[in-house]
Parts: sequence; structure tokens; C-alpha cells
Amino acid sequence: MRTVRSFLPATRGRRVALGAVVTLLLIVYAVSFLADEPIRRRLEAQMNANLVGYGAKIRAVRFHPFGFSITLKDTQIVQDKHPKPPIADFPRLHASVQWRALLSLRLVADFELDRPKIHVDRTHVAMEAKDQTPVDERGWQAALESIYPLEINEFVITDGEITYIEDKKSKPLTIDRVDFRATNIRNIRSRERTYPSEVFATGRIFEKGTFAFDGNADFMQEPYAGVKGELQIDDAPLDPFKPVAERYNLKVDKGTVSMAGAVEFSPKVKTADVSQVTIRDLDAAYVSRAAHAAEAEQLREMAAEAAKEVSNDPGILLVVRKIKADRGRVRFINELVDPGYTLLLDQATLEVANLSNHEKRPPTTGQLTGRFMGSGPTKATFTFRPETSGPNFDVAIQIQDTDMVAMNDLFRAYGNFDVASGKFGLNTELDIHDQRIEGYLKPFFVDMKVYDRKQDAGEGVMHQIYEGLVGGVARLLENPPRDSVATKATITGPVDNPRVGTLQLVLRLIQNAFFRAILPGFEAEARANA
Repeated sequence: MRTVRSFLPATRGRRVALGAVVTLLLIVYAVSFLADEPIRRRLEAQMNANLVGYGAKIRAVRFHPFGFSITLKDTQIVQDKHPKPPIADFPRLHASVQWRALLSLRLVADFELDRPKIHVDRTHVAMEAKDQTPVDERGWQAALESIYPLEINEFVITDGEITYIEDKKSKPLTIDRVDFRATNIRNIRSRERTYPSEVFATGRIFEKGTFAFDGNADFMQEPYAGVKGELQIDDAPLDPFKPVAERYNLKVDKGTVSMAGAVEFSPKVKTADVSQVTIRDLDAAYVSRAAHAAEAEQLREMAAEAAKEVSNDPGILLVVRKIKADRGRVRFINELVDPGYTLLLDQATLEVANLSNHEKRPPTTGQLTGRFMGSGPTKATFTFRPETSGPNFDVAIQIQDTDMVAMNDLFRAYGNFDVASGKFGLNTELDIHDQRIEGYLKPFFVDMKVYDRKQDAGEGVMHQIYEGLVGGVARLLENPPRDSVATKATITGPVDNPRVGTLQLVLRLIQNAFFRAILPGFEAEARANA
């Protein structure tokens, strides 16, 4: 009996103690619910105090006292001057103590973002461009750190999504299924170009392509973090860029791009060493037209200026060791003349080696092949050197046996005639350096027949006479052994605009020497012999 009596008080004492503990826990748990709203208001105010040009709104906060963690529900970030739609939507943001770091006597935090969505449209971008506040002074990092009292050591994103919308008619550009993990963020300050934090990210590009990044970062660098690692992109489609490209007179109907390389981006070092870029099935065009002409010209000027700024910059190294494109179809469409015309190169293949922004590296070399206007075997070889004070390159182009009937729109636009049959060819060599141009452009017209009674039955009498005269001039210029018409334009002199881009300069030279000089010459010769 003594044993039973001595046991009962002890049992009752334990029950009382256990009940007290449970009651205390319930009270703490209940009080935590009452604290949720004050915490929400405080966090929202702190985030908004740190953000510049943007605002935050938190629908609900749940504080977990036992794990000393906090969960933010349905947090939205809006741009002050363009609040709808929000630029960011975070359904769940969870911050907690990183318990395993306690084993190393470090008190730091884990941050987890589930299904975050970033939404940017053209209006957002325009507003950001007008604002003079630098990105690193927007307060994003401070706003994130104000959520939790401990420093962030691990940051995880699960199933993220980034969307850009050009306009209401355009299909959104979406990178989704983004998984991201960064560890050891709150490391001690490291020596320059050391990156102690591990970073890994994967995702899907425009519903078809994929990307992966595996590397390291130094989140303590100022004014922004540095990162270094391997980036790989596979089969990213190009046609979603069509609405954006059209603003700059470009058409991108289809194609995919893949690439692999090493990147390093920090406040002092910016390098991209790309081992290979592969473009497949590209179908694209440049349209010369009045619409968006100002924007297109502005883009060209910005590109030329940007190329000049990065050329031979010791802090910026851009290297693409190999570019390969196959099964391409590229066009030049001119809508500024009447009638308009299209120049086509199909079955195009391109190989480029050693593309770089530094003149100390080997020059860029390449070769382009295809069929001009769908019939003429074409080959172009070129060598480019980084632009400093202006374009610096040489190029050679050979076009053979092109069906001239396919070029009638071009002849009508610049020579006011068309052909019934014939073959076209072109040889040109151009060398541009030290602000000077040297070279020639020599077109061939083989077996050209300009006037055809059946083809031109619907034309007026005067036009038929004119085409007959053009055909007569062609026969006067024939080279008897080859039954061809050949003329040559020598190109020499200073570059009139050192800011012009290399590709733009090549197109301008061909247009000036061929379209505006040689073809109208037929008309002058015809009238002289009338």
C-alpha cells in the first residue's frame, strides 16, 4: 500500500505538470494567431520603406512560434507608376532557422519561395527605363532581409515563372518550371574572384527549350553579387520573339537556338566564353519600311555604340568559339520602293569561328553558303576584327546561275524593266580598314532576255519599246564567248559614317553600287541608243 500511495502523488504531479505545459503551449499558439496581423502590418511597412519606385502588399502572415519561422501568403509587388498588373506574385514565402547550421554555431535562415511569378510587360520596362534610380539602389535586398531577423544563408525557389508580354496581341514569353537553390550565402568576405556559395538552377524556355546553370556565387560583393558557372541552353524557340522583333523591322517566323559556355559576372569582371552556339531551321527577315523606322535606327545606333564601348575593354571578355547555323532561310524585304521586292537566301548554312570583342584574340572568320533567290549557288567568306573606331573586315561573295525571273521585282524597282529569262551572277570583294573601303562589285547577266511578247502582252506600247531597248543594250554589252553581260563597279574611298554597323555597311555598299548604279544604268544606256 505504501508503494501505491507514494506513486499516486507522483503521477498526479506529472499530470499537472504536463497539463500546465500543454496549456502554456496552447496559450502561446493562440497568442501567435493574435500576433499575425500586427506582424503583417510591420513587415509590409518595412518592405515598403526599403523599396524605391515599387510597393509591397501582404495578404496574410503566419508566425510559427515553436519553429521560430514565418510564412507570408500572397505577397504582391507593384510598380508605383504602373501598378496593374503586379510585377511579382509570391503565393508562399517561408523563412525559418537553418537548424543544421546550428551544429556549426551559426544562427542563419532558410528562405523558400513556392510557385513565385514575375510578370513584366512593355509598360513596366518603359517606366523602369525612364526612372533614373539604379537597379542596385531599388532596395530589393533590404526589403527581403526585413522579413526575417536572421541573415539568409540558403535560398530556394520551387516551380518559378517569369513572363514578359509585349502587347495584348502578342503571345507571352514565359520561362517556367524554374527551380533554384543557393547555399552558403552568408559567407565571410572572400578574396576577389572567389565564389564560395553554390548555385544551381534549371527551367523551361518558351514551352519547348530548357536551360541549366551550375556554378557558384559571392553574395557579399558590392554593389551587386558576383556569379560564375556553366550555362547550357537547349532548343530554345526563336519565334516567340516575333512581336518584339517586329518593333525593329525584323521578322522571326521560326528557329531554335542552343548554346553552352562558361560565364562570370561580377562588379569588376564580366566574361562569357561560349564554346558553341547552334541555330537550326531559322526563318527570318529584315524589312525595310517606314513603320518603326525610327526605333530600328535607334536600335542600330545603340548597338553600334554598345559594340564600340565593349570593344577591347579589359574588364569585358566576350568569346564565342563556334557558331553554326543550318537549314536557314533569310530574306531582305524592301517596302520603301514601288514595287517592293524580296531578296532570299535559302538552304543557308553558316559557320563562324572565334567571335570576340578583343583585337588581341584571333580574328573572326566564317563562311556562308546557300541558294540566292532559291536557285543560285552562293558562297561568302569573311574575316572580322573587333570594331574600335569603325568597321574592320574583309568579305568575298560569289553568286552563280540565279534565275533572273525571280528577281523581276528588283529590276522593276530600280530599272523599270523585267526579264523573260536569264541567269544572274555576282562576284565582289571588299576590304574595310582604317576608315577606308577598297574593293569591287561585278555582276553578270547570262543569256538575258528582257522583252517577251507573251509575257508583256498586257503592258503598254511605250513600256514594251523601253524593254526592247534595254534588251538591245544588253546585247551590245555581251561577251561573245560566254554570251553574257558583265559590268564592274570599283569601290574605293573613305567610310562616310564610322558609327555604322558592319552588316549595315555591307548592305549599303551593295545597294549603292548595284541597285542604284548598275541597274539604272541600263535605262540610261537604252535612252542614249533610242
